[in-house]
Amino acid sequence: MREDRPTMIRTTPFHERLTELNDQHLFTHWSGYLSALRFSHAPKHEYFAVRNAVGVFDTSPLFKYQVTGPDALDFLSGVVVRDLSVLRPGRAAYTLWCDDRGFVMEDGVVFRQSENELVMTAARPMLSWLTSHLHRGRVVVEDVSDEYAMLAVQGPRSRDVLAGLVPEVMDLPYFGLSEAKLAKVPVTVSRTGYTGDLGFELTVPAEDAVAVLDAVLEAGRPHGLRPFGEEALMTLRIDDAEPGSPETMWSMTESGSSSPSRTRWSALVTASLTRGRPRRSVASSRRGSASTRSVRGVRRRGSGSDCGMGPILSHPALTLSPEAYLVW
Repeated sequence: MREDRPTMIRTTPFHERLTELNDQHLFTHWSGYLSALRFSHAPKHEYFAVRNAVGVFDTSPLFKYQVTGPDALDFLSGVVVRDLSVLRPGRAAYTLWCDDRGFVMEDGVVFRQSENELVMTAARPMLSWLTSHLHRGRVVVEDVSDEYAMLAVQGPRSRDVLAGLVPEVMDLPYFGLSEAKLAKVPVTVSRTGYTGDLGFELTVPAEDAVAVLDAVLEAGRPHGLRPFGEEALMTLRIDDAEPGSPETMWSMTESGSSSPSRTRWSALVTASLTRGRPRRSVASSRRGSASTRSVRGVRRRGSGSDCGMGPILSHPALTLSPEAYLVW
């Protein structure tokens, strides 16, 4: 259980192989793990690899919580803002969860692997919060973060790379998932990712991670596959207005007005809160150095924490670190 471990810098199950492909050896910390900032001198090459071909990103530091039991679905539906009752086995859903005041604590993806088994990912530790809601019902919540590695295979050629290894990807719908075998290793493959492009994520037993990665790297060689780091990932998120965790990308034009990217995020959150009926009422105001973005049903306050040029947007984009979200 990762949350009970003493604080120390750790490496992911893929680190051994990915470090051999990294000529910069520049790392940041992600949930106590080393995470590559970039693999080459210019992260824009990694960015364009994902946009034009295919790249791989190590998402293993994500926390992973397995929720099982006859009441598992009802339990999770009661602690996230999205109605999971419509989530069929073999499908996944992006969602948020709030504290008792209605402030958003974190976001993540819920994978329904079978009738009574779900897995939820999060960028921050949430086990104690989840278990605090176990007042009744036949539910077991376990932290399985250390048991599995996760590899994101992203880009327009990602399906071509994986098709020969995991034929199931050919029929996967958006946010669909399937149990499969890759290099004789049992894996869960899902059509998910945070790059805004066609992509898949592989959940792999930690002890078999390198064997799976080697197979993916070999299959991707003819397609120009290359690993990408967090700098390229941030650019990909900004460029496509993907919600980050724990921050969200807000695209700003030089005049200070918001681009359609913000409306897109607003619709995403509001649709989650209104059972798929998005309401696009958006307002914006300035208060000192902080900014407030409001959507009917969702408000977020924060200050700018990161800014970069989105190559596709062709103008600067701002990342906001939240002081608070409010859902009402």
